[in-house]
Amino acid sequence: MGETARYVAYFRMQAAGEARQRDALARQRAAVAAFLEPRERILVGEFTEPARRSGGDSASETFALAIERCRALGATLVAALPDAALGPAARRAAAAAGIAIVLLEPAARPPENDADPALAAPADAPYLPLGVRRRPPLPPTAAAPAGNRRKADAFARAILPVIEQIRAAGATSLTDIAGELNARQIRTARGRRWYPATVRNVLNRARRRAGDA
Repeated sequence: MGETARYVAYFRMQAAGEARQRDALARQRAAVAAFLEPRERILVGEFTEPARRSGGDSASETFALAIERCRALGATLVAALPDAALGPAARRAAAAAGIAIVLLEPAARPPENDADPALAAPADAPYLPLGVRRRPPLPPTAAAPAGNRRKADAFARAILPVIEQIRAAGATSLTDIAGELNARQIRTARGRRWYPATVRNVLNRARRRAGDA
């Protein structure tokens, strides 16, 4: 596989009723989650834009923050929005920062009478609609141990700058770092929540790789 690619997700609420907002946001998340399924693609940030009037001569503050995260971490912006939804101001801001944008089609709307709302998103998606329980994980594949180690090493290298940013902001304990990673909706290499032990494993792996270099 190629090198690990980093992505920052940008979501936008709709100026509609609460139920329609949840539906639109869930479909955007499902589309991004499906895009991130390959193990060499990891999420290093997420920003959700509240509903706002279209137009304007400048990009929103939320979009500017997403672009800054991309610039700081060498990431690509990914959004499940129509091509015209970003607007010229947002595109100019991304181009000025040298940030590429991947636009996806939002996931299809699930049937209204669907009794299993988990079908609205991939089973291994890092995000699920509110109130939906995650399905049991699939059995592990028979990947070679060396291949697994390479993926884990690549993920540790990619996520380390985010952990360093969190540390610089004052979160120094493993518990605080795990909490901040979860608050940013960043998932582990296996698409799961962070715990102190998970953070410690990533830091130890990064330390070992630095010693081998």
